[in-house]
Amino acid sequence: MALTLERRSSPRTTPAAAGTDVLIMEAEEKWMMPAKLLDLSSDGARVSPGILVSTGRRICLLFEKVPEAGWIDADAVRAAG
Repeated sequence: MALTLERRSSPRTTPAAAGTDVLIMEAEEKWMMPAKLLDLSSDGARVSPGILVSTGRRICLLFEKVPEAGWIDADAVRAAG
């Protein structure tokens, strides 16, 4: 078994195997789409949307299990196909 060294100052937490549902909305409220939360840390998250969101785009996230938190502002910093 290989040992993994965690270098992040804030280790990522992985939700349940099926992921957690998230809504992604463009900051200008022109579109909205569902996504799955893959992992989360205090300084970022990895989500899997139905289509790619371009890098540098301002977005907002709403977590299904924490709707009382409201829409959280975010920036798309990486995109992969």
